[in-house]
Amino acid sequence: MRPDVEKSFIFAPQKLKTNMRKRFINLLFICIILCLPAFVYADGPIEDGVYSIACTKQDGYLGLGAYHSVDAYIYYVTDGQEQTVDGYWIITNTPSGYTFRNEATNELLVFTYDREDQYYKYMTLASEPLGDQSEYWNIIEGADGAYSIQSVVDTDYYWNLRAGSNMMGTYKGSNGTSNNERMVFQKKADTPIPTPDPDPVDAYTFPEALHVYLSDGRIEAYPLTFVTDHIEQEGQLVIQTNIGQTFSYDLTAVDSAIPDVRRLPLQQEEQRPALRLCRWRDGGGHRLR
Repeated sequence: MRPDVEKSFIFAPQKLKTNMRKRFINLLFICIILCLPAFVYADGPIEDGVYSIACTKQDGYLGLGAYHSVDAYIYYVTDGQEQTVDGYWIITNTPSGYTFRNEATNELLVFTYDREDQYYKYMTLASEPLGDQSEYWNIIEGADGAYSIQSVVDTDYYWNLRAGSNMMGTYKGSNGTSNNERMVFQKKADTPIPTPDPDPVDAYTFPEALHVYLSDGRIEAYPLTFVTDHIEQEGQLVIQTNIGQTFSYDLTAVDSAIPDVRRLPLQQEEQRPALRLCRWRDGGGHRLR
């Protein structure tokens, strides 16, 4: 046998094995790339479900203007009344981003570069996806536990609550850090169920609470379970909570605000009503919602 033929015969199997290994690795890499968009994406900060959405700037919930006799399509409700059916949103995490669909109307929140100041500003409603990815949003968690919501189409735009009109739109340039751009989500199943008011109400029904001592002698109590901070700001006592609600008092009406931890006898603690974020009066009054 010729030397060159013998050499070729001896080393051909090794070359074949090397080539097969390379082809297998290439095919595996291609499969991973092709399959990735279909089922592999990062876990988001909010799990799928039906939620009420509140803004940290002001007590209320996100709803639809049509249910409240206002022109704004997407409206932040602050009337203090019981939440209506338009105030719940179906949030779904997808490989392209989150979608927000109103539970009552099945309409999607979609980003737009257009605005009609009476009705919408850079965010509107659509019955179905528009085919331009405008229905997709990023939910970004902040250090304070609240979230900013960013358009996937243009990441310079964030949800933004407009003062005065209570219209929820988007806004460019603020990076989602202002208090009118920070949102809090509460699952519908987790919404507290109102319980009957005890009569009379004792302010110390909640032994572990921030007690606000008012100048007229009344005491109002906020369970420490919900209170994250209380500060003096622009002539007001501001009480911040971990579910997106904020309460305030004029400082002229407040003697002091003290986070008290008072231990009641066991049998009395067992009889106290379920904890719920609310204000309580001690003078035979009733719960303030």
